[in-house]
Amino acid sequence: MTPNLARNAAGADAAPPKSIFPSAMGAALFVLVSLGVAGVALYFDTSVNRVFDVPKAVALKSLAGGAGLAWLVWASIVPIRWSAARIFAAPVIALALVTVVSTVLSIDVQTSIHGVYERQFGLHGYLGCVGLYFVVATTLRGRRGAILALTVLALLGALIGAYAFLQSWGHDPWPFFRKPDDKVYSFLGNATFAGNALALIFPITTLAALTGAHRASGLLPARWVPPFLAGTAVILGLLILPTWLATAGLQPRDYASSAVQSAKVVLRLSFLLGAGSFVAALGLGSWGPAWFRLGSPDLRRSADAFAAGAMGACALLILLGLYATRTRGAWVGTAAAVFAACVFLPLLFRDAPSKMRGALGVSGGGVGLGFLLILAIAVSDSTAGRTIRSIPAAFQPGRSDFGKGQGTRPYLWLESFRVFTEHGDTLARQYEDAEDRAAAVKGPVLDAMPFFASEPPSASSRSFDTAWRSISVWLFGIGIETYRYAFMSHKSKRLEELDPMTNHDNPHNNYLYVLASLGVVGLLAYLWLLGQLLTRAFLRFLDTRLPRWERALAFGVVLSFFSYAVYSIAGFDSVACSVFLYYLLGATAVLFSPEEGGAEATLPEWLAGHAQTLSSSLRQVLREGLGGARTRILELPRVEPSKSSGATGVAWVFVIVSGLLYAHAAWSGLTIFQAEEAFSSGGRTLEDKVGGIKRAIRLSPHESYYRQSLGSTYARAAGQYRQQAQRFRQGARQASPTDPRREKLMRSAQAAESKAEVATQRAEVALMAALTHAWAPENIYISLFQAQYGLGRDREAERALERALRHSPHLGAVRANLAALKMARGAWEEALVDCKWVVEVDRKSALAHRTCGKALLELGRLDEAAEHLTMARRLQPKDPRTRKIIEELVHKRRARSDSGVEAQTTTSTTVVP
Repeated sequence: MTPNLARNAAGADAAPPKSIFPSAMGAALFVLVSLGVAGVALYFDTSVNRVFDVPKAVALKSLAGGAGLAWLVWASIVPIRWSAARIFAAPVIALALVTVVSTVLSIDVQTSIHGVYERQFGLHGYLGCVGLYFVVATTLRGRRGAILALTVLALLGALIGAYAFLQSWGHDPWPFFRKPDDKVYSFLGNATFAGNALALIFPITTLAALTGAHRASGLLPARWVPPFLAGTAVILGLLILPTWLATAGLQPRDYASSAVQSAKVVLRLSFLLGAGSFVAALGLGSWGPAWFRLGSPDLRRSADAFAAGAMGACALLILLGLYATRTRGAWVGTAAAVFAACVFLPLLFRDAPSKMRGALGVSGGGVGLGFLLILAIAVSDSTAGRTIRSIPAAFQPGRSDFGKGQGTRPYLWLESFRVFTEHGDTLARQYEDAEDRAAAVKGPVLDAMPFFASEPPSASSRSFDTAWRSISVWLFGIGIETYRYAFMSHKSKRLEELDPMTNHDNPHNNYLYVLASLGVVGLLAYLWLLGQLLTRAFLRFLDTRLPRWERALAFGVVLSFFSYAVYSIAGFDSVACSVFLYYLLGATAVLFSPEEGGAEATLPEWLAGHAQTLSSSLRQVLREGLGGARTRILELPRVEPSKSSGATGVAWVFVIVSGLLYAHAAWSGLTIFQAEEAFSSGGRTLEDKVGGIKRAIRLSPHESYYRQSLGSTYARAAGQYRQQAQRFRQGARQASPTDPRREKLMRSAQAAESKAEVATQRAEVALMAALTHAWAPENIYISLFQAQYGLGRDREAERALERALRHSPHLGAVRANLAALKMARGAWEEALVDCKWVVEVDRKSALAHRTCGKALLELGRLDEAAEHLTMARRLQPKDPRTRKIIEELVHKRRARSDSGVEAQTTTSTTVVP
């Protein structure tokens, strides 16, 4: 055993372990937020409509938000130690305050508070993340507390990775992936979410495993290697093998059988056993409480070696999950972190020059070997090779190596600024929506549904609102969760051509998304937080006064947040990623804080002290300039609790307002789940469906999707009633005049038509009410078009399509249908403009080519008509409508030739009869 390793080994046993939790309440709060993080990572429920999104919203808002509320009450009454929380508190609080201000100024306040239905994040979710940070940072103590939090993250990452690995091989007990697949999403419902979350925690998990092995190697190799390998084998075996065997040989038809139900039980039990064995090894070794640790130092270090092997297995499973999700940004972030590790890890041995030289040689060889390995994979025809080649293709519009959307990044990034420069147009669309909504929704309707619509703003109010918002949007953004509404009408035809029919609810660049959502002030706060993280962690890594294992963990923190910072350049944040980020941030604060010392104070006292310090710092800035007070403003220093009544009063107001926000978030999370269950509980009959949707609306009146679904349900019912009326009329026509059933059939037809009219009116009211807090308003207008077109209201149907295209101009099928409607009323020039627009963004739209061909035919431009009709016939060879228009074209050509009119010059694309 080397002297350094001996000191490390002895240090773990020299003193009795200090308590991880300051109190029983602290332990309960930590367990609660850990369950919230686990819920976001693992929880889904197939009984609700949005299988992955809503359960995770419940976990984040109700568990994390509820823990935040309980923590506020506890910290306001009981003095607690703030030495860990204060490390990153300033940027966290600053970003939270900016988010609140941005939400108040949002273009859609309710959407920014609750979040859109895809993710259910919003202000509530972000406050839950802030609560995670403060709960973890104030309820854990010492290095053992930090290791406990890191273990939770590593285990959750391992479970996500293990399930992704099983899905990729077709061993999924749930019917998400019934056969092998090269792009899976594990428990998170989106491959990007899963990949980014795993890329965040992979580096710190790997360094934690290496650190654990280093500390355990105080034993002789013959004594620490076997338990290390045993820990690796146990975790890998439990998380993979039982489920693999339980699902082996299952066919798609078997997914409703008891064998599949048994496989689900096997997965749950094996995951619990794997997690339990890891935690038990930690508790029995050097990291556990005094009452649980093994008595013998050698046995404790053997348990440490087992735990280190288990941590290594977690890192391996996370890496397998990263590969299975095939998330390109996560791959780049992970590769950047590995490269940074090779470059900087030798600095871990600054105090041992000989070891540093050896580490430099190893790292140099690692960089070269890694480069050659990536190059070899990239030139291969494997899935990994195509994925790697597609990474630069994301910036090159002329390439299409792998999937759609190649070359879109430059357009997405540059055009994202249009949410600022064209903000007036975004507001104008909102005003138009308000006019439509007010015209259709007159007070409470449809059985007292909460469909109240206020009067649209006046012209003077619009002018004033547009003027000040055009300035404030640069400072505080458009509000979180509103990017899609603001962006879709501003994107270019070229972007739509590269990535057709895609909902761009973010610019695929987290920095630009933060800028658009929170403005310049929010981006500065976000960069301040990342800068604080990376700087503090890197300086701690360089501090040779600290034990090497602690510096290695600090370097793992550097690499994790560096990976996050890199993949954020071409990726976007998610609920899972944000939750892991702030949980890891709290663990980092505990890791970096001193083991002892630090004044204790209640939350109002602590806030009041900092408020007073900040006030004096600002006064100093006015006297001396920024340089004299920079340090005091940019971080929360150690201060004594304030005795100022004014500062204390402000602090209590802050605590009470925060408590109300957390209470609302926790309540919202519960009602979301109840609403989704009500929405999904509707039966097959119209009454049952409508009843379930109405219950969901009453529980969650801010959710546009429910109102839109109600309108669509009524619209479908109207269509069914119209079909009934047609059948009754047809039967009446076939009956003889003396047949007594004829009059009855006519009455039935009239009744069905009346029901269709009523259902259409109700559909219109519900759909227009859905414009409030709508994420994709064009879908509402498209549903309205279908209802009105079915009743023969062509002009109203045409206007509905025009309003849909106002929100999303590049919807090819919608614009092609609009062109067809215009053509039906003889507006050939207008129809031609629309169908040519479609052809520009979607050259494979047979409807657009057919419409252009017909319009050009009527305008007498026969050669151009022939070109479009030839393309339409090529795309849909058996379409009878195209064939009929071609016959008209041939007839007109013959007529023109017979009349002696000089024929137009034909081209090679002329349609041959």
